[in-house]
Amino acid sequence: MKSSRGRGNARRASASCQPAAAGGIVSLVSYELRALAGPHEVAAQAAGHAGAAEVELARGYGLVLITPAVLDRLSGGRSTFGNTFWYLSAGVEALARQVSHTGPIGYLEAEMFGGTGTQATVVWLNGEIWLGPATTQFGWPPPDRASSPHWAFNQALRQLGVTRGAAFDEFEAVGLGRHRHTEDWLAHRA
Repeated sequence: MKSSRGRGNARRASASCQPAAAGGIVSLVSYELRALAGPHEVAAQAAGHAGAAEVELARGYGLVLITPAVLDRLSGGRSTFGNTFWYLSAGVEALARQVSHTGPIGYLEAEMFGGTGTQATVVWLNGEIWLGPATTQFGWPPPDRASSPHWAFNQALRQLGVTRGAAFDEFEAVGLGRHRHTEDWLAHRA
């Protein structure tokens, strides 16, 4: 797991860093996220069950950050998805299946640095997998922005009901580029 120690100036600089491209594909900065995402009422229910705070996103959506403390509380061992996800435990998966009876909820996981890395996601509805798991591997040079509708996070966000409107893509529409690291969202809880 990543530690916030040692990021010092890089962490402060990342707070004002804006995405150089959509969908979390950026150059010269890192991006990582581990969270459940869904419409506000579904995310709030998941947050309550997890003993975590919900983070508000734009357009009526929310995140439940999957921090080490949340993983410890939910435990449950490895998920049924093998090596697709690094941080999706069986406990997080069980929570997502449970709250998906209220509405769709997805798990989003990204590890990016300098435009290379991975996005992975799965979406549940009514206790069943509704999308995925879907993964997108990014290499260098970064992919053409026109391919963003096929990127894993954008697929999941569309499945959750996000529309891009005037934004470049669904990632930008809900504001997932506001912070670069899971822990950075903690200061912006609902």
